[in-house]
Amino acid sequence: MRTVLVAAAVVSLLVSLSYSGARAVNNYAVDLGSSIITLTITQDGLLARIRPTNTIAVKSFSGAVIMPLEDESRGSAQLLIEAKSFECIDKDMGEVERRELHSVLHAKILESEKHPQIVFRSAAILDLKRDADTRTFTLHGDLTLHGVTKRVSVPVKLTREGNLLRATGEGVVKQSDFGIAPYSAAFGLIKIRDEVKVTFNVTAKGA
Repeated sequence: MRTVLVAAAVVSLLVSLSYSGARAVNNYAVDLGSSIITLTITQDGLLARIRPTNTIAVKSFSGAVIMPLEDESRGSAQLLIEAKSFECIDKDMGEVERRELHSVLHAKILESEKHPQIVFRSAAILDLKRDADTRTFTLHGDLTLHGVTKRVSVPVKLTREGNLLRATGEGVVKQSDFGIAPYSAAFGLIKIRDEVKVTFNVTAKGA
């Protein structure tokens, strides 16, 4: 699931920011405690009448960003996500249902034991626009998920707050692009849509 896409997009995004007059820092690290990445899974089967969507949070990820001091478009970043850290955070879900969803998510969809890490490496920052301490652009990079690497892109908004870079945005990815067959069971009672929405709010601190 491309929740990673967005997460990675965020980190790489962070890389592209260089502000005149700001402290000359070019190394940043993702701050897990103040960062959030979530996935929204949509149900297409009969279960959709009861629970149309599920929200999955990514609990463990890290990243490093290198920002050139002059050319903002030449930043680079890498994001590592632990597949086993994906957890459903729906508040109205019972523990039995939650355990079943986690089992499907890790054993059938992500195959977390076989593919424990999701990796994003930035490739290019395009359509960069500046407005005071805010930047918007399209981030391109290589996402490795479920053993498959694909070039992906995502729109990002990046804001500087003192010694912090905060990237926000969302995108939609297809599981099938990464060799994942959308999950279906119980003769159509449970059927997960191919498209997954990824939302991110990622902060990186200057070293």
